[in-house]
This record gives sequence, C-alpha cells and structure tokens, in this order.
Amino acid sequence: MKYVVAFVDDEQNILRGLKRLLRSKRDVWDMAFLEGGKAAIDWVSHNEPDAIVTDMRMPNVDGAKVLEFAASHKKGRIRIVLSGEADRDLTRRTVGRSHQFFSKPCDEGKLIRAIEAAFAFDDEILPRSMQKYMSNITCFAGSTQTHDVLEGVFKTGNLSELTQVVAHDPGLAFRVLQLANSSYFGSPAETLSIASAVNNVGLETLADLWETGALLAAADTAPIDAELTNISTEAVKTAQRLFERSQQEGASDADCEDGYAIGLLSWIGEVIGCTGSEMLKQTLQDKGAVAAAAYVTCLSGMPLRVSQIMEHLVSVSGAGGSAQQRADEISAVRFHREKAL
Repeated sequence: MKYVVAFVDDEQNILRGLKRLLRSKRDVWDMAFLEGGKAAIDWVSHNEPDAIVTDMRMPNVDGAKVLEFAASHKKGRIRIVLSGEADRDLTRRTVGRSHQFFSKPCDEGKLIRAIEAAFAFDDEILPRSMQKYMSNITCFAGSTQTHDVLEGVFKTGNLSELTQVVAHDPGLAFRVLQLANSSYFGSPAETLSIASAVNNVGLETLADLWETGALLAAADTAPIDAELTNISTEAVKTAQRLFERSQQEGASDADCEDGYAIGLLSWIGEVIGCTGSEMLKQTLQDKGAVAAAAYVTCLSGMPLRVSQIMEHLVSVSGAGGSAQQRADEISAVRFHREKAL
C-alpha cells in the first residue's frame, strides 16, 4: 500500500519543482500537488492523506487555515510547514496543528526523512490506530500549579526562571524543544538543551503561545492535577538521575543536558495517558507510554537519538517502571550501546 502525501503551494513553479525533486518516491507515495489553500481543503475533505506539506503565505486561504482544517478533522499522520518567510502571527497559528516547520529552500533529503519517520515507526511497538491518535494531539496538559507559576514568570520576564519551569514539566519541555528544533521562529537549534531552546524561541513568543493555549493546554486540569504533578515529579527524578550519571561518566556539558532532556521527555506518554479515556490509560500503561513518547518525539523533529533510545526501552524489562529504573536503562543505552543506535 502506498502512502498518500499532499503538497500545497499557490505557485505552480514550486509544485513542479517538488514533483521533480520527489520523482524517486513515486513507487512508494501517491502524491497530490495542490494549488492553493482552497483546493487543498477541498481535496483533504475527500481524501485521507498520511502526510500534508503546506506553504504558509497563500491568498484567501493560507497555510494556517489548511492546517487548522486538517487538525480539526484529524487528517494527516504528519503535518509539515514548508514555507518562505512567514510573519510571526501566521506562524503562531500553526503551533500544535503542525509537527515540523521547514524554511524554503529546503534540502529535499531532510524533508523526505521527516515524512518517512512518521511512516517507519514499528506497528508492533505502537499500533497504527494509536499512532494516528498521537499525531492529532495539539497540546499537552500542564497542572494548575504550572500555569500559575508561568503566569508569574511571564509577568516578571525572567528568562532564567522560565527555563526552570520548563525543565520541571515534560509537556512544556516537549513543546519548547519542538519549536527550537524546527524553523518556526528562527533557525533550528538542533538541541536538547532546555536553556538553549528557551533562549532560541524567546520569552515573548512563549508568553504569546501560552496566552493562546498553544504552549500548554488550557488550565482546566483540576481533576487530574495530582496525577500530572506526580508525573512531573517522576520525570524530573529521571532527568536529574540521568544528568548525574552523565557527569559520573565524564560526559560533556552538552551530553549531560541531553540526558536530562531525554529523561524528562520519556514521561510524555504518561502525560498523554492521564488526560485520556480509561481505555487509553490502559493502552499506555508501562511500555505503551514509552512507545508513545518515542513516536511523538520522532514525529515532532526532535534529534533522532531521543526516539531511538525510547524505542529501545520498549524492549527492556521494567522500562515503564520507576524513575530510577527508567534512568538506569536510558544510561545503559547512552553509555554502553550507543553504536547500536
């Protein structure tokens, strides 16, 4: 079965160029080249694309509207922006509705790898139906306490305090790292350093995204506050233990920060699970949660080593257990099996 990939742009020359560049994928992809946002919405409403790649600046119906429509109708396992210079307000509207942002001109190899990453994930690790569910999560929940602290930090405008808040909440860290590793608001940073990611995206942009609910889901989480707080506590324990283990191994500062971020992100599956139905929670118990974390980090353009390590954890006994167990297994992968990744 071929995957269905839709490319959207209002310039015929761009579409023709994409068609030439992607000629090698004709045997594995069914490709639609759609001129303009209106044509794209009409086509998407009658088809089931696996991937949508859209320009931003288009007359009448822009790329943000295309993505809004696709996200609201749960279309596309991966949604990518491929755009030239776009104004920040337009870009903000794509956050949560897209998974990655590439600037034109774009290396077609990177674009192909990003699309194929969404298709290559092992169905035995995470069933196809769950992959589609994960693809359509637009924002992760944060506890009431996290929202309250963020409100205070954005009022004071203290970047260091903001970094600390991000470093203690897996859903918040996920969003900030996703933005920093793509071209949403500047050149991609290709980093797992939370401090660098916060600095790359910027306090003003993060404050705007928080106000619109694109940074963290709206603060209506009171019924699950205790669960979210517990998950964040375990995530931070995992992250801190990995940071310390990295130091003990004599790793560089960058590798220590890598360890911290990977530990934090490894709990994003539990965040997803606690905000869903009982059936979803059961599906994402233990290894299912780690598999979900592997998939969403891969989908969102995080450095490949994150999802590779988490995929490995799915095969490890106890990987879905305590913070210490998870940290120990991640350390074993990072410092003793790296050549296998």
